[in-house]
Amino acid sequence: MSLPDVAAALRHAVNNWLMVLGANLDMLARRLPEGSPEARQLSRAVEAARRLETSILPFTRLAALPSREEARPDRLLADLAPLLEVMAGRAIPMELEKLPHVPLPRPGLELALLEWAKGGQSLTLRAGPELECRPGHPALAALAEAEGWPVSQTADGMVLRINGA
Repeated sequence: MSLPDVAAALRHAVNNWLMVLGANLDMLARRLPEGSPEARQLSRAVEAARRLETSILPFTRLAALPSREEARPDRLLADLAPLLEVMAGRAIPMELEKLPHVPLPRPGLELALLEWAKGGQSLTLRAGPELECRPGHPALAALAEAEGWPVSQTADGMVLRINGA
C-alpha cells in the first residue's frame, strides 16, 4: 500500500466522520434556546469542526503522487488557505481573481507554498494572471525554475508567471 492510498482512505474516513459530527451538531443546535450559553458552546464546536475539515482535507491531498493536474490557481489557494494559516500561525491576506484551469504541479505547488508560509512573517498572496508572494521564498523560486515559469523579484517579494494562466 502506498502513502497516496492511505491518504485517500483517510480523506474518505475524515469526510464521513465530519458528516456525522456536523449532522449531530446541527440536530443539537435546533434543540437549544437561541443565545443560551449551551448554544454558544455548540456554535464554537461547529466552528472547530469546520476548521478541522478545511485544514485536514487539503493536508491529505499532499500525499498524492506528483503529477500535473488541471486546476484553477485561485481555487487551489482558497482551498489551501486554512492549512497555510496553520503553518504561518496567523491569517494570510489573499487577493484571488477567478482564473482559468491550467496544468499545475501537484502537490509540488502546495508544498512550496506551505514552505513559504512556514516563515510566518508578514505574508501576502495575490493570484491574478501571476502569483505574487510577499516575501519571496527559495522553495517557490525553485518550483518556478523547474516548471519554466518566469519569475520577477520585487522590492518585497516575487511574482511567478504561471504558464497558461
